[in-house]
Amino acid sequence: MKVLLLTGDDEEKVQKRLFDIIKNSQEKGFAIERLETSEDLGKLSQGLFFSKKTVIVDGKIIASKRLEEWFRQNLSNPDLAVVIASKKEVELSRLGINNAKVERYNLPKILWNFLDSLKRGNSKISIGLLKKLLIKEPPELILYFMGQRFVQMYLVSKYPKVVRLNEWQKTKLVVQSSGLSLDEIRSLIGEICEIDYLSKVGKADLPTYLDLFIIKNLQ
Repeated sequence: MKVLLLTGDDEEKVQKRLFDIIKNSQEKGFAIERLETSEDLGKLSQGLFFSKKTVIVDGKIIASKRLEEWFRQNLSNPDLAVVIASKKEVELSRLGINNAKVERYNLPKILWNFLDSLKRGNSKISIGLLKKLLIKEPPELILYFMGQRFVQMYLVSKYPKVVRLNEWQKTKLVVQSSGLSLDEIRSLIGEICEIDYLSKVGKADLPTYLDLFIIKNLQ
């Protein structure tokens, strides 16, 4: 068994790499199987040793006892390639895997610093971080994560018991949104959606609109 771990918080790059692996495997005549729940193991076991397979494992089920047992049973299978896609690092030795290849795709730390800076009265710092970020990262990616952050701020402020985040993450978002009302956060989300639309139809220079958004709303 050959094992590859794709990990990191840059989900777009992880998915692109996964797409390329699936495409290459199909071209080589490998069957593609997906393990998204531990129940999928039952489907996978049939005919496993009669053809070459590439098995895509969702990192969310990596703690499954059934999956651990499956790995240990199939480590010696030379016709089996396994790709584990997990946002978090996985302790592969627990599964009996000691020779896996690991590829990490992480978003730059400055992106998270920028997102954390998006709060009322902090526009100068946000603009400075944005200019540095735009040197290496596409504005579309930055806008996407800005929208995601304001959505998180809104949900944590309005539905704190429903949002599935660690308590320290919730507290951080509540503090970040403390200078904004719920209506203001909702308005910012709508404005980001409008900027995204204008950019996609060619009516907005995205870097300029990002600048203006911060100056206008976070002074």
